[in-house]
Amino acid sequence: MPSAPLPIDEARRLASLRACDILDTDPEQAFDELVALAAYVAGVPIALFSLVDESRQWFKAKFGLDVCETPREQAFCGYTILDPKPLIVEDATADGRFSDNPLVTGALGIRFYAGFPLHAADGLRLGTLCVIDTHPRELRVDQISALQALANQACAQLKSRQVLRELSDLREREQALADRGLEAQASESFRVGQILHKGLAAELSEVAESLQSCRADAAVLSPSLNALLERSRERIVAAANDCRVVAQRFRGFSLLTLGWLDSVRADINHLQADHGVEIVFEDGEDPDLLLDYASAHRFAEFSHAALYAVIDQRGARQLRLSVVRRGSTLTLRIRHSGRSDGAAALHPASRLRVLAAELGSVVKETFAAPWSELSLTVNMSSPMRLPARAEPA
Repeated sequence: MPSAPLPIDEARRLASLRACDILDTDPEQAFDELVALAAYVAGVPIALFSLVDESRQWFKAKFGLDVCETPREQAFCGYTILDPKPLIVEDATADGRFSDNPLVTGALGIRFYAGFPLHAADGLRLGTLCVIDTHPRELRVDQISALQALANQACAQLKSRQVLRELSDLREREQALADRGLEAQASESFRVGQILHKGLAAELSEVAESLQSCRADAAVLSPSLNALLERSRERIVAAANDCRVVAQRFRGFSLLTLGWLDSVRADINHLQADHGVEIVFEDGEDPDLLLDYASAHRFAEFSHAALYAVIDQRGARQLRLSVVRRGSTLTLRIRHSGRSDGAAALHPASRLRVLAAELGSVVKETFAAPWSELSLTVNMSSPMRLPARAEPA
């Protein structure tokens, strides 16, 4: 039994078939109705919506047949996809291409076959809408026209699937590009916020403090010099405050786009690069899923401040950060290799204690070599006590 030759554009045809994302999918009413109507129009017991891949013809829809696929070398449809015109075989036993085909000589006993090629949006023929009978027969001109119209409808279904798949792929690629761009933008925004807050604002504050200490000497030397220094100090303090406000806006953008955990990961990357420390982030519960934005923002602020405090004040060079949920409580824990001197406890007015109070909690420190620990536990069922200050834009 001779097998149908492969189309000259077989590789492109198979790629187009896969692009339709239809092979081995579940039955669908639109295709089932098409084959049922095709069988009715032709007055035959069997009608199929057949798709031809490398090794088989697979039936997306079938009427009057129980099998889901047959080998490609036995497929009448393998010949149909070679030509844009319908293939009509009135008596398969009299056709040298099919007379010894197992589908003809076997139990199925095909005698009549009419296949109408189905092409995708790119014009490549992927399969057929075919009608089959176990008796030789002829089709009238009006039957051929009606079957061609049904085949055109089947082609439209294939084209729509291919277009929808391509559109979905395009949207995914665009979203991936947008996500990467947004992530980069958010990470850079966080970086700028850190520079403004930890760099420029801190340096301006130091300058302001230096001017304040010089005022006593200036008052002795010249009242006008003293006044000039005071005005300068006020402007510098105002500039430092402006830097902090802008920094918070950048940090707020980062938190909104990256989320709590990714924001902390970005902070960790910068800390490791800038301070030569080793920080291991042990993934746990994501507070973004457990806290509202305002509370998650405070929680993130605390984690950033705590990391800096442990590195700057405790001299830690190895840190392990984790988030643990137990019931309605969420605990941030930072274990570190810094100084285990209890005398260096946090000042009551320290930034960490203020942030902890805003979250309705307290910060705890324990000192025990080789790993000391700083932690904060938040009760998620209690409202957070937020300060009376504007939220970041």
